[in-house]
Amino acid sequence: MSINQFLLILFAAYQGRLNKVNLMKLVFFAQKQLGMSWCDFVPVKRGGYSFGLKRVCEKLVEAGLLETRGEELFLSGWRSYGDFGGLSLELQNFLRSLSKFGDMGGQTYNGPFVAYVYGLAPEFAVNSVILDELCQYDNTLNQQVADIRKRNQTRLKDAPSLITIGYEGYSLDRYLRALLSRGVTMLIDVRKNPISRCFGFSKSRLGSSCQKVGIAYRHLPNLGIASEKRRSLYTQEDYDALFEDYERTVLPNATEELQTIVNLLNVGERVALTCFEANALQCHRTYVARRITQMCGIAALSL
Repeated sequence: MSINQFLLILFAAYQGRLNKVNLMKLVFFAQKQLGMSWCDFVPVKRGGYSFGLKRVCEKLVEAGLLETRGEELFLSGWRSYGDFGGLSLELQNFLRSLSKFGDMGGQTYNGPFVAYVYGLAPEFAVNSVILDELCQYDNTLNQQVADIRKRNQTRLKDAPSLITIGYEGYSLDRYLRALLSRGVTMLIDVRKNPISRCFGFSKSRLGSSCQKVGIAYRHLPNLGIASEKRRSLYTQEDYDALFEDYERTVLPNATEELQTIVNLLNVGERVALTCFEANALQCHRTYVARRITQMCGIAALSL
């Protein structure tokens, strides 16, 4: 079953209307219960959130299948599934299990259900601003989340404050989770031209997505490599020659940008340098990180 099929069934099961927060939690919960992996999720201000799922819904709106009104989404021309006949037994049981939580529409989220999902995966509630509200439904949530936050702080205490990461092969949500798991507070985009065919990785959307998860974003194009220089790269030797030229011709003229990154590290920011390639040996971000290490002695970790 595709995510689109599941969403249309889910909307029909709830009389064609769902609150946006509830929808996120319903899909998150469904993936756990049904063993599906439609979307990746990232912890934001109201728990687990998927930029990928948001885009799926946007496409359904564009196709005229969904409508949005405030904090609700509506299924155009919905019809009831009644007793869910025709659906798989597993899916029927899943939908029936949700009945105890009541309505999922409206302009406000379903507190008991969101609290229940928080309890299933408290690691996705570490950035939640509604945690205290939900404790009326589950008074163990604050302690669960506090324990996870404490473990995260301990884990990051001696971790490198400079990392490099390529987004090749990542979904936007999984990429952001990787950054958050390393405590990144500042993402530095070192692409010359920050556009991408991969959803979420062009400059404007990447910047706004980072902001939503509490990560600052900066683009430093002078640290990039012109696209015409990146052609005809077939072997590691080709890449090595490109980067030898990069170290000789580009980095010496980007001292201001390099110093900007050093200054951020010196005031306690946890910085990630990002570009496209998954293989760090085939990306110039490695050489940017190497130069920064030479300037301030801070070691870099490549993800």
